[in-house]
Amino acid sequence: MARPARIAFARIAAIGVRRLAGARSRLGPRDRRRYTAILSRKRRREFLAGRWLLQRCARAVRFDAAPGGGVRAVRRPLAASISHARGWVACAIIAGGRIGVDLEPMVERDFAAMGKWFFQKSENKTAFYRRWTRYEARVKAGAGQQAGFREQTWRIGNLALSVCAPRGAALAGALLACAAAAHAEPQPLWEVGLGASALTIPDYRGSEESRGYLLPLPYLVYRDRRVRLDREGARVVLFEGRRVEFNLSANATPPVDSDENRARAGMPHLDPTLEIGPQVKVRLDADPASGTRLEFRLPVRAVIATDFSYAQSVGYVFYPHLSFGARPHLGGPWTFGAQAGALFATRKYHQYFYGVDQRFATPQRAAYDARGGYSGAVALVSLSRRFARVWAGGFMRYDYLGGAAFEDSPLTRRRGFFMAGVGVAYVFAESSEKVELPD
Repeated sequence: MARPARIAFARIAAIGVRRLAGARSRLGPRDRRRYTAILSRKRRREFLAGRWLLQRCARAVRFDAAPGGGVRAVRRPLAASISHARGWVACAIIAGGRIGVDLEPMVERDFAAMGKWFFQKSENKTAFYRRWTRYEARVKAGAGQQAGFREQTWRIGNLALSVCAPRGAALAGALLACAAAAHAEPQPLWEVGLGASALTIPDYRGSEESRGYLLPLPYLVYRDRRVRLDREGARVVLFEGRRVEFNLSANATPPVDSDENRARAGMPHLDPTLEIGPQVKVRLDADPASGTRLEFRLPVRAVIATDFSYAQSVGYVFYPHLSFGARPHLGGPWTFGAQAGALFATRKYHQYFYGVDQRFATPQRAAYDARGGYSGAVALVSLSRRFARVWAGGFMRYDYLGGAAFEDSPLTRRRGFFMAGVGVAYVFAESSEKVELPD
């Protein structure tokens, strides 16, 4: 019968002070003495991060320093191993036997020279880190040249992670629960690319007419501490704490040609709108080791309609919603997002989209004065992945307007509707400067 194993890894900076403090409170007697003897703050963080990761993988088990070095489970037949490297931590646990783990971010080196020095043969980057981490894992497992052990290596993002365990160990799939944590690696400050997107969206929320679009897709990413342009949109970060972020965010809607929409025939065209305003993000839960997060977001935005020759204010929108994010590792690193919430808007905003002035009234389209208030429910899911220099992604959104303040407008023809889109872009340029931002 295969021996079950658990393997996990995380960026130490993403674990957080509260989790490290909790890990410290659960240290065994030998671990407390070892921790007290460590003088370096960096080494203390690494020590606690390793214990926190072990505690997370085996919540009902207590760990302590082994008499001869390393770490062991207290009164349990479990073997454990920990590795730290350049701000990352990994651990491995197995029922019975011995196990070793080694983790290395794959930084640039002279791999040909190092391969000849250590392994008597020239190596490329991937081969060198695979061989090196396997060697270190075998040493930690105390396997030496014994034939009863085997190694397995994973490359996740810019990380190489190897485990050495008895041949009967069930290693395949042991890493999947925590693999998403590897995406906090340093990223370029900016990236630029170009591609194409296909969209199907209604003319406006509540319209009975939808249109398909094939459009160029500019791929623009900017990861400054204050100004960011990424999968969450464009925003200026004014304050960023451990659980709360305050920023200025933006959104936009496309124009509507009333001549091509039956419900609006003979009425003025709708100009594209730009929404901008403050947003509060409250982190309700986050698990760096599994890559999941849950946030409550409260954007309030002023809305400006413009055809780029003039601009006018058309009210305000408020969109309180829950946002969930995850980094599933399904044959590779993916980014998954989901959100759900309710829209609210002022009378002026609803009047712009759903009001009918008396002079545009017809026997089939009565005059209508919109009210402010509830503007419908929204649910959205998205999935994307970066393949080297190619980005691919898609989204689907569903709106339900039942009970909306403008539901009885003659321009509201559908209460529920979908919109969706897919896109592919080639990233042809990126900055040499790398940055790390909280994820």
